[in-house]
Amino acid sequence: GVSWTAKNLPVTPTDIDDIAMSTDSVMYVSIVYGGHGRIYRSYNGGYLFVNTPEGVASIPTSDSYTAIAACTQDANFVVGVGLADDATDGILVVGQD
Repeated sequence: GVSWTAKNLPVTPTDIDDIAMSTDSVMYVSIVYGGHGRIYRSYNGGYLFVNTPEGVASIPTSDSYTAIAACTQDANFVVGVGLADDATDGILVVGQD
C-alpha cells in the first residue's frame, strides 16, 4: 500500500502468526493471546476486528494457528492449521458461515 496505519486488535496478542485476505475488505489474522491461538476477522479492511467464530459456535482450543488461508471466492470460508492445545498434536480447522 501507499500508506500504512497501525490498528489495534481487541486484545493485545503475544504473537501474530499469519494474515490472509479473501477480498479487498475481508481479512483474517491468526494470533496467540492468553496462551491460545485465535483467528480474528475484519469486514472493513482491517479497521475493526472480531473474534471468530461469531455467534454461539465454538472453535477447538489450540496453542496457535500458524497458517491461515482465506478463500477469494467465499469471504466466509477460512482454514487454519497449527498446534493443538497443550502441544498434543497438530490442528486443522475449517470455518464457514
